[in-house]
Amino acid sequence: MMRHIAIVREGDSASDFLKLLSVEKPEFFKRGSIVFVGMYTLKRNNEITVLYSLPKYYPKQKCNLENLPEIQKHIKTICRVVEKLRSEGRKFDDEEYLFDPYEQGQSKKAVNRYELAEYIIEDYLQNGLYVKDIIESRKNGPGRTSWGKTVAKLQPVIQNHAPVYLEMMNRYRVIDENDIISLIHANVVNQCLDFLGIPVCNGMEYLETEELEEDLSCYSSTINIRSTYVFKEREINLFKALEAWCETTRYYKNYAGVTCFDRVWEWVNDSVWGNVKAPNSGNPVYCVNNIKYRGRGEAIPDTIRIEKGENQPEVYIYDSKYYCIEHIYGDKSVKGWPANSDIVKQVAYLKLIKSQHVADAFYNSFLLPESLEGCGDDKENFGIPDGQWFSVIGYVEPGAFNLKLDMKPNEEKEKRVGLIIVKPEKIYDMYLSGRKAAYSDVRETSKYISL
Repeated sequence: MMRHIAIVREGDSASDFLKLLSVEKPEFFKRGSIVFVGMYTLKRNNEITVLYSLPKYYPKQKCNLENLPEIQKHIKTICRVVEKLRSEGRKFDDEEYLFDPYEQGQSKKAVNRYELAEYIIEDYLQNGLYVKDIIESRKNGPGRTSWGKTVAKLQPVIQNHAPVYLEMMNRYRVIDENDIISLIHANVVNQCLDFLGIPVCNGMEYLETEELEEDLSCYSSTINIRSTYVFKEREINLFKALEAWCETTRYYKNYAGVTCFDRVWEWVNDSVWGNVKAPNSGNPVYCVNNIKYRGRGEAIPDTIRIEKGENQPEVYIYDSKYYCIEHIYGDKSVKGWPANSDIVKQVAYLKLIKSQHVADAFYNSFLLPESLEGCGDDKENFGIPDGQWFSVIGYVEPGAFNLKLDMKPNEEKEKRVGLIIVKPEKIYDMYLSGRKAAYSDVRETSKYISL
């Protein structure tokens, strides 16, 4: 069998190979660009292609076969990070495509059946047993007349120069609780109960159903054919799970990675830099005619770190941005950095928290991955010195509104948001080993924004 290696980066436009891949894994793409980070194995005929898709911060000049061992190491580290995040209960945007966490086993059919069984039981508890519920059409059948199908499929009689239809195509709803997929689903649920153990499933009892063959793989073609006729999200995902449980190969996981790497960057930074679990603002309170009403929706900063100060606590607020900077050296401008709206939001977080809590000081910073590709000859100002895992390179202030009014002196340092560049490999290692950023590192992040 021929083996090929393909190396791309998140954000790359769809080449001929990627267009071929997008047919099989459309969730890997968005607006013609790849959004997947990880490893994927594609088999066609007698050829196998292993795709390594790197984060967008990875240097383009290193995306080649000569650097394959380093690429494989970086992807493996990312997969370990994703595995740990999921084990901690983090939910990814693409969770419906992942029945099992990343495993380091060599078998391409290595499905974590425990995770899959849990998924099937949880789906059953939330949605119940699958019931065939479709709309069908039949000549002179029950239900309403479908004029579109009547005109398309039946021949009228012409009377007084006008078409007259003696028969009609009618649409009607079919609900079948004894459909073959319902029977397969019930048998799979019972097998999952056996596999997990009933005590684990909150005392669930076995479903009363017609027993099918113990080896359900003989029903895989039935599930496969019927899956092309379901369009609801729950049914699509359920059919994938049933097919995987029946030990067919179509939905065995042949990739490891995610399509929302910005969440990975956010959660890893939160684990290393933060020490406040799930910080949020609480719900807003509306006051109408002196009556207070509680609204919905919370403001949730990415990361908060609270340290003991000399007299009162110190509060550090961090926002993780999975952005790659681009420095236009000639006119001293930058691209790809946090937008003004991001900066204003961070300033608002600080001012709100400061108005509600007592502390010695409040600090605000962005956390960005090191990416020197767009920095031209100015890497010294935008990079991380040797031996360090992060660097505080400066700060940013929000742009001022042009309201044709006299401007106040812009001397408030609380408007500043620090700019911190982080080495991805280093922070992944810290996260995997359970290490936190030291207090000395946290204090270093405030050097340009100390109040």
